[in-house]
Amino acid sequence: MKDMWMAVAGMGGLGFIWAIILVVVNKKFHVDEDPKIEKIVECLPGVNCGACGFAGCGAFGEAIIEEDIDPALCPVNEDENMQCIADIIGKELDAKGVKMVAELHCTGTKENVDTRADYYGHHTCLAEHITNGGSKSCLYGCLSTGDCVKVCPFDALKMADNGLPLVSEEKCTACGKCIEECPRDLFKLVPVDQKVFVLCSSKDTGPVTKKSCKVGCIGCTICAKKVDAATYKIENFLATVDYEASQKLSEEQLNDSVTKCPQNIISLK
Repeated sequence: MKDMWMAVAGMGGLGFIWAIILVVVNKKFHVDEDPKIEKIVECLPGVNCGACGFAGCGAFGEAIIEEDIDPALCPVNEDENMQCIADIIGKELDAKGVKMVAELHCTGTKENVDTRADYYGHHTCLAEHITNGGSKSCLYGCLSTGDCVKVCPFDALKMADNGLPLVSEEKCTACGKCIEECPRDLFKLVPVDQKVFVLCSSKDTGPVTKKSCKVGCIGCTICAKKVDAATYKIENFLATVDYEASQKLSEEQLNDSVTKCPQNIISLK
């Protein structure tokens, strides 16, 4: 019994000594946090989405003070909260500019794309993508398992009945989470007032695309030749839109974009 109490006393004494050491070290190396950081974090969304390039809102708040990072790097913050931060740091902030939203560049719905094989593996887009390209005939299109919906921190995405994710422009904050998650790079950030899109990402030749998707771009160049070569560029059998150039198109030209495309892949909003 005596030995047991001696052991307990020894362990207690050792714990007491280490506690004193920790207190001394903590006081010696303690760094007082600027009280502005806590106030700034309170003005941030608090969703820790990482769109600013930092690990979360706390890390971003520290960077604003300690590294003089521009608060406008947070694309999801509201204007009134941005002004709150401006007041705290005593700076005038530039306008955030044109609102951007995510746009899915694919129309490979259940009706438009056939299934080439059954898939029985892990039910995620990434798993299907790396497993021989997945079950759909088009190797560039949406795989419809909704990985993007699951990672969206703002409830701005939902799976539609046609098998494609649907973006809510009102809720989308352009945080970029869906862009990072999609293994086929189908999401792009576009100006919210953008009117015309080529909603396809296939880089297959025309004949191959027509076999895999009813509405896929076949690189026919009609949009560039008959509508506007400055707006529509053809590369790797895929037409893309120069959004800035498209702003100069007339209503008639915008409508021509839709009506002259033989695959009906150009969308007008």
